[in-house]
Amino acid sequence: MSSLLSGALPEALSAPCESRLSTLPLDPSALLARCESWLDAGLAAGASASFIGRVRQDQRQAGDGTWQRLQALTLEHYPGMTERRLAELSRQALSRFGLLGVQVVHRVGRLVPGEPIVWVWAGAPHRAAAIAATDFLMDHLKSAVPLWKQEDWGDTRQWVQAKPDDHERMRRWGVAGLAGDDGQDSPDAGWVPGASASLQTPSEDMR
Repeated sequence: MSSLLSGALPEALSAPCESRLSTLPLDPSALLARCESWLDAGLAAGASASFIGRVRQDQRQAGDGTWQRLQALTLEHYPGMTERRLAELSRQALSRFGLLGVQVVHRVGRLVPGEPIVWVWAGAPHRAAAIAATDFLMDHLKSAVPLWKQEDWGDTRQWVQAKPDDHERMRRWGVAGLAGDDGQDSPDAGWVPGASASLQTPSEDMR
């Protein structure tokens, strides 16, 4: 891998690095404005990249042949561990790609189709590093962070199973330092989604 993508820059040591869960709807415009303000003070920034994931309006055919639409998606987390994984992942991206700033915000709770579910932003001296960082973050969010999705189809609810492709996309980065990449430090077997404690909602300046 080129030094452009793997070498941490001195600026990364003090660069903004934010990660959190949110029970409130995400405001991509406000989040973008906050992140871009981090780059205004310096001249080293050459690019920034962001990603917004949304709840799809999926459809499926029921046993009686009728078509159903997804009503909602509920995200559960492992209190304490999920936040720690998000922080570890953000710091690793900051160092690995020599970023000038990084932010990861993930929704938890009940969401309806069309709502933003995740926000990822990376600022860097060069375009390749910013884009690669958002890709790296999303690949690991899918497989290395304890988050569980339950689909509500109106008459039934079901947990979304992990896809082999998601794990393969994460492994292509060859990261060994992030907890969970090797199957270690996984959630307790006795813990089940639905047992999470209530979250503190973020302050106004973090939304």
